[in-house]
Amino acid sequence: MIRAVGEGGGSSQFHSCLFTSIDMINGLEQTDKANTVIRQPCRFFVIPAASGITLVMVGGIVLAGWLFGIPVLKSIHPDLVTMKANTALCFLLAGVALCFLIAFPFVSRSCRFIGYGAAFIVFLIGILSLLEYLTGFDFRIDQLLFQEETGAVGTSHPGRMALNTAVNFILIGLALLLLNTKTHRGLLPAQFLILIEGLITLFAIIGYAYNVPSFYGILPGFTRMALNTAFAFTAAFVGILWARPDREVTAFLSSKSLGGRIVRLQLPVVILVIFLLGWLHLWGERMGFYDSSFGAALHATTFIIIAYIVIYFSSARLNRADAVRRQAEDELKKYRDQLEELVKERTAQLESEITERKRAEEEIIKLNEELEQRIIMRTAQLESANKELEAFSYSVSHDLRAPLRSIDGFSAALMEDYADSLDERAKNYITRIRSGTVRMAELIDDLLKLSRVSRAEMQYVGVDLSVIVRSVAEELRKMEPDRDVEFIITDSARADCDPHLMKIVLENLIENAFKFTNGKPHARIEFSMSMSSDMERVYFVRDNGVGFDMRYVDKLFGVFQRLHTVTEFPGTGIGLATVKRIIHRHGGRVWAEGEVGKGATFYFTLES
Repeated sequence: MIRAVGEGGGSSQFHSCLFTSIDMINGLEQTDKANTVIRQPCRFFVIPAASGITLVMVGGIVLAGWLFGIPVLKSIHPDLVTMKANTALCFLLAGVALCFLIAFPFVSRSCRFIGYGAAFIVFLIGILSLLEYLTGFDFRIDQLLFQEETGAVGTSHPGRMALNTAVNFILIGLALLLLNTKTHRGLLPAQFLILIEGLITLFAIIGYAYNVPSFYGILPGFTRMALNTAFAFTAAFVGILWARPDREVTAFLSSKSLGGRIVRLQLPVVILVIFLLGWLHLWGERMGFYDSSFGAALHATTFIIIAYIVIYFSSARLNRADAVRRQAEDELKKYRDQLEELVKERTAQLESEITERKRAEEEIIKLNEELEQRIIMRTAQLESANKELEAFSYSVSHDLRAPLRSIDGFSAALMEDYADSLDERAKNYITRIRSGTVRMAELIDDLLKLSRVSRAEMQYVGVDLSVIVRSVAEELRKMEPDRDVEFIITDSARADCDPHLMKIVLENLIENAFKFTNGKPHARIEFSMSMSSDMERVYFVRDNGVGFDMRYVDKLFGVFQRLHTVTEFPGTGIGLATVKRIIHRHGGRVWAEGEVGKGATFYFTLES
């Protein structure tokens, strides 16, 4: 079906009417599609099944008549030709083939082979009977089943089927064998073969109805087709023709199109009326009601009247369909014009929106250019600031260290040269001066390290963090070999990171754990890795040292922030700030958990 989509400006009633008219047009266009078949799968097999069962019953009844010598089972009337035994056998086999090949699609493969075999036997008997007429040679199949007496009605050779009967069985056998065969154009030869069989059968039935022996006997002196044989052939014709209702002839007859409906309604009426007119014409002449000229004129007049009636009703039906089509086309044209107006309006709106979008894109481009200029300027400023910071770092490392070295040197000289003349109080002051210079030097070193960490260029490689932790642990053991410290280090804790910066992180965390477990009889330091709920790698360093109060956790990672005095635990308060800055440069997070007297755990993650 056709479907249309409109945007804006139309009511739902308009769209409903539009779709209704389009569906009417599509429904009428189906009248040109003769291949549109009424899809009723169950009905596909009803007609072939009924025909096959009928053929089996007819063949069985006639064979029973021959077996038990009952004339009424062999012929409809004693004065008419009897159905021969081999004819009855062929009908029985044709019925079996029709059921197994068409009517019952659920049968097994072996049953289908039986069907093809039965069809071939029908074809073979027909061929042999035809050859007997053409060559005069007796294949001894006529009296094979039962013996027929000489002088039977309409019989030239006892037990031999009629010539037209043999031809029909040849056509039926071929049609059943070629039922699923198609030509290169997609045509079914079986339907054309069975149409020829139907035409021969129609001649026989009309011959009996009009008493024309040549129609059912073909050649004088040859066996004639029996009336019950003609009726059985009609059943075979219908069953095989409807075996494929979606192809050629039956597709047109079963289609939903207007032509298909007209044929289904009028063809049976026309055939019946013409048949009755001919029969009444002959009957009137034989009864003496009128002569042949009057009968012919009456027949022609009646036929013209009936043909007029049929044509009139067909034309009226077509006119009504055409009127509906024209009405639907007019409505469709009306709604199409309205739809075009809506499309024009919407097109204008879209053009306006496109213009606004282009203007916005131009503004974005302009802003991007300005932003790029600002970035260039800001980059230059940052480069200048970095150079100034490097100069400041050099000044700190050179200019501040020189006075500190002088203070420490003169203090040491004073202690060495004038130790005897100084009292204990003076010596204590000098010692404190030297300790202050050492601490000041450490602060300078840590500040410089923090500055370098922020400016260092990062190089990501695959790093085994466990190896770094083991090396740091070994250095700490060498520094204080007398301490009882247990290091628990997981294997192959790998990460993609800068190896130099990550070594600084791990040195600070492990050294802090080592420092804050001092005083524990048995210190325990653990480095490991776990997976979070969102599949993120979390690395951690855990110790059983002094721990900390969680209320002050926010101060841990600040510069110069300490939770313990220098006398308790030495340090500058810059190590954790350095850790935080390095982890952030890696796109990760760092946090801590602890409890006073029970130890602390420092966690960090790295960007995947």
